[in-house]
Amino acid sequence: MRTRAMLLGGGTLFLGLITYGLVLSGMVAFGKPGPSPSPAAAGKASAAKRPSAARPQASTGTPEEAESALLQELQRRRAAIEAREKELSQREQELTALQTEVERKLQRLTQLRDEVKGLLAQQKSLKEARLLHLVKLYEAMRPEEAASLVNSLDDTLAVKLLSQMNKKKAGKVLAIVNPQKASQLSEKLTQ
Repeated sequence: MRTRAMLLGGGTLFLGLITYGLVLSGMVAFGKPGPSPSPAAAGKASAAKRPSAARPQASTGTPEEAESALLQELQRRRAAIEAREKELSQREQELTALQTEVERKLQRLTQLRDEVKGLLAQQKSLKEARLLHLVKLYEAMRPEEAASLVNSLDDTLAVKLLSQMNKKKAGKVLAIVNPQKASQLSEKLTQ
């Protein structure tokens, strides 16, 4: 049993010595100069060592100097924030003015659209009134006179006219119209 305990104690001692040796070799290896880093790695390392523009440099002076530098940096940031707020406020005012202008123009366009709709409706009503007046005139004419005028009319107008006339009177006029034109008008009247 005793030998076993000695073996166990000796093993622990051996393990401790190995650990101590590794630690020492690490320290020695750490102090040795190694291979020089590549230029790209050196550039990254130097970039990492450079202070950023947004972060104030830690001064090596007195705490009062560090506090003063920090206050100056805070004042600079506050001025930048205030300038940005002023710019945003101006842009907001410009956008509000533009929005008002767009709404005004949209209102004007809506008004013009309504006016155009009204004018188109008025024009349509006027055309219908004129057509109705023309229908009454043609109905009042003798069929021969009406037929000679229908022969010279545009087909579209002649169709509108004949479709609005009294059926008997339109039939009498159509019977006297040039046969070829009567055929065309009859075909268009069925559509």
